[in-house]
Amino acid sequence: MKHHGPRKIDWHAELRAAFATPPARRGAAFLAGLPAWRPHTGVGWLLWVQLRYLRWRVWLAAAGAAGFCLWLASVPGRQDDAWALAAVLPLVTLVLVCELARAARFGMAELEAACRYSLRQAVMARTLLLGAAMLPVLAAALAALHRMTALDLAQAAVYLLTPWLLSAGGSLWVLNRFRGAEGGYACAAVCCGVSAGRFLLTFFDEAAAAAEFLPLWQGALAAAILLTGWQARRWYRQTLCPQ
Repeated sequence: MKHHGPRKIDWHAELRAAFATPPARRGAAFLAGLPAWRPHTGVGWLLWVQLRYLRWRVWLAAAGAAGFCLWLASVPGRQDDAWALAAVLPLVTLVLVCELARAARFGMAELEAACRYSLRQAVMARTLLLGAAMLPVLAAALAALHRMTALDLAQAAVYLLTPWLLSAGGSLWVLNRFRGAEGGYACAAVCCGVSAGRFLLTFFDEAAAAAEFLPLWQGALAAAILLTGWQARRWYRQTLCPQ
């Protein structure tokens, strides 16, 4: 009598048979009976989605800062407070930078990368909207400083943009090193420090705005532009291409 061993089972064939899907029948008729639906795509819809993502405090901070600048310029006898305008911009920067890094701070980059729009598109659209929120503030501060002082627009832009870009570059430098909640606190320390330092200069406004110090301000502005550009590039690379 022959001894037969255990039957050899082809597990690949068994698994294919167990999980095989039945062939589709009348698939075209089924699809034709579905209601017409087109997904929302395009730049306009992407901007609308990201506009809803931004919290109301962003627009409130931008509107409040722009309104404060225009109010200060309209009140007579407040020329001595003109230099305080530059101290307002870093505080608005704090709100915008923290909003830009909110998803990364909460570890949501992987979730955003799995959405309909790519992470690169979402971050760039968010940056565009936050920049649009900052433009009225810069325009109002520049117009107010030009009206309240004897400076031309170029000089006023130097005195305004230097603390703003220093706060933006410093905040991005912090975010490149701290991704958690401590990054938000460090950004607050940087922006409040720049704002306080610029406010203290209001007590020496005539000396600080003297013509012989203008090259120093221009050098500081150039350094702030380089710092902001370098740190922004690093932040986008870390956010869009996480290791």
